[in-house]
Amino acid sequence: MAWALAVALWVGVEALDLVAARLASRDVDLRTAGMAGFVRMFRLFLVAIMLAATVKLDRGLALPLIAVFALAYTLELGISLISYFGNKPL
Repeated sequence: MAWALAVALWVGVEALDLVAARLASRDVDLRTAGMAGFVRMFRLFLVAIMLAATVKLDRGLALPLIAVFALAYTLELGISLISYFGNKPL
């Protein structure tokens, strides 16, 4: 169950990040940049609310959910660092 919740939460956060990226790339004005920043901050707030609700409902599910979610983000960070530093400079 923790795997499914963590995957659903991670997919939702990534979807919000794609929305923010599309907002930021569409126009280059202050309004869309602010909206993209708000969406990126809101996704972290959403994660905190979902984790708090999970702890409230089932304490036994909280630790595995946090562990899987942290593992997914750590893996994503590692892949992005390898792809960034693995490329030749322009």
